[in-house]
Amino acid sequence: MKNKKGFTLIEILAVIIIMGIMMIVAIPAISNYINDSRKSAYITTAKDYIKEVESKVVSKEYEFYDKDVTYYINIKNVPLESGGDSPFGDWVEAYVVVAYTPPETYHYYWVSLDSAGFKVDLTAREDLDESDIYNINSADPTGQSINYRAPIGTRNAVTIIDDEGNETHTTQYIVTTIEEADKCYQFSKNSTTKTASITYYDISCGTDLMIPSRMDDYEITSIASYAFYNMDITSVIIPSTVKTIGTRAFGGSETLTSVYFPEGLEKIEGEAFLNDSLTKVNFPSSLKSIGARAFKNNKLTKVSVDPSVTVGTCAFCGNPIPTAKFLYKINDDGSTDYSVVRGYLGDLTEFTDKTFVIPKETEGVQLTTIAKSAFYRVGLSGWKVIVPEGVTIIEDLAFYDSNISEVVLPSTLQSIGSGAFLSNNIKEINIPPSVTHLGTRAFTSNAATEKEHMWIYNRNSDGSINYSSLNSYAGSQTKNVSIPATAGPSNTPLLTIGQSCFYGEKRLTGKMKIPSTVTSIGKLAFANNKLTSVDNGDGVTTSAIVYQRKSDASIDYTTIISYGGYATTNVVIPDTVTTISENAFYRSYIKGVTIGANVTTIGAEAFQLCRLTQVTIPAKVETIGKNAFHKAITWTSSNGGLTKIINATKDASNKTRKFNWLSITSGKSGSKVATGTISNTYGDIEVTK
Repeated sequence: MKNKKGFTLIEILAVIIIMGIMMIVAIPAISNYINDSRKSAYITTAKDYIKEVESKVVSKEYEFYDKDVTYYINIKNVPLESGGDSPFGDWVEAYVVVAYTPPETYHYYWVSLDSAGFKVDLTAREDLDESDIYNINSADPTGQSINYRAPIGTRNAVTIIDDEGNETHTTQYIVTTIEEADKCYQFSKNSTTKTASITYYDISCGTDLMIPSRMDDYEITSIASYAFYNMDITSVIIPSTVKTIGTRAFGGSETLTSVYFPEGLEKIEGEAFLNDSLTKVNFPSSLKSIGARAFKNNKLTKVSVDPSVTVGTCAFCGNPIPTAKFLYKINDDGSTDYSVVRGYLGDLTEFTDKTFVIPKETEGVQLTTIAKSAFYRVGLSGWKVIVPEGVTIIEDLAFYDSNISEVVLPSTLQSIGSGAFLSNNIKEINIPPSVTHLGTRAFTSNAATEKEHMWIYNRNSDGSINYSSLNSYAGSQTKNVSIPATAGPSNTPLLTIGQSCFYGEKRLTGKMKIPSTVTSIGKLAFANNKLTSVDNGDGVTTSAIVYQRKSDASIDYTTIISYGGYATTNVVIPDTVTTISENAFYRSYIKGVTIGANVTTIGAEAFQLCRLTQVTIPAKVETIGKNAFHKAITWTSSNGGLTKIINATKDASNKTRKFNWLSITSGKSGSKVATGTISNTYGDIEVTK
């Protein structure tokens, strides 16, 4: 019988070690093989979806014919007969992307992200392979979604067909990093608002620009003055995040022939595109203003601007526009309504003797209306304006701040809007008896020297003058103005001082005397001036506070209606006051305020456009209106340095009252709280007891 011998311990250990080494080598290889197989399947699935979309394009089920649009089709619109899932997990987002090039060429792309974090950025079909797949870092928030507004080439628009087949038409959105953006641009960044403004461009980066929408956490919201000035760029696409294009931002670029303005753009400042070579422009519905000479000396042959847009002086001068140089209303169907004039495109060379004559009719249509802001700051310093017979309506701010020295109004005129002739240099104001309506401050801040032209009174329904109701102060005198107690052939007592009657550009100085006959004063009546004191009719001239009047003409010392001072270090509100009315200190730029102990109500926008840094709300205050202590830094500062509010209020239970501080400081909805940190775009505000 043979002696049977087993494995020794050393032999067994050797076998285990060898097997372990084999597994260490084999498992990654197997894992890599499986992973590669999945990636291959991922790409195959992507290309199958592309083929499915392509077949629908060929069959005309999808009709994509706009060369300026990038089309994104969610894959749920094109289910595959078999399969279609990501081999790693469920699709989070996946799109087939199509771009059209005339006459009959289509380009196909893929972009996707699945639930396991495997992602493919926008990639052309012919370049699509396994190397394009990568797994996102879950700690990187920018990787958790795909950008389905990235453009193909220089296409400026995007159409998205979502997972339910609904179409959305939008603009391109380009995301980049600060590191990448710094290679071509210089920026001014606001770390508080996380916004940025482009200040300079390196022309070596290219002459056809697609400006990014965002870089890391910073959104591009403006293009600064002179950012691209005098550069040899040829085309530019502005992203939808940009709200403002600054002065001469693209001026002096004679090679610039194409620009795209997105929805979201609000302001194009003066000379922004001066001396370029633009042949056409699109203006979005979001646009609010076009500055003086913004498009002067280009090659535009047609301009269409929405009636709501304010157009500055000579904004389109020097362009070969074949039609009349006056701008008329455009109807919803695209036709022109020549009965409404809404601007002027010329350079005034067509007129003689410094007389601006508005056409009575165009294309056989009688002019009846001068639209809102039609000739706002049109640059008529020292000029005479003739409004033709047939015009019945001059809308709000129609000739605001145009510096005209004379105006001739027609006998057909019925209505003059608010601020229609505000801030000019008119010396004689002759309003025809046909006028039955005057908007607030219709002629405030002019240069009249004669009493009959200085004081503008409202009109009755029959066109007669209502001497009891003051509309505007149009006088040239700016210091120590006294309002007449009576006016007209019957010495009618003055009863009403209208809204914004003396609202000026910090014009009035010294003392102001209000007659004792007055029974009503409108809001903002004396706002935005530099008065040192106001005599409310009681002979007291200690401050520029204006009190409301009672029906018997007595002074209501409990209610502040307006304030005529400017940049006062600290305004002390007397303890007699219980109500600070809406807009009471609006645009007074006061630096401090001590609110009286008996105030119970602070109206909406009461301290908007002031320079407060801290304020104490006294014990009896029960109501504070929206934007009462508005904080913002935009075209000017509105309490931009406000950092602390002391809430010293007490309710019946002796507890600190709760207020909607978010609404009070920024106009936004929020919860009522007694104290806490109030978030504000321009710097947080601490509310303490």
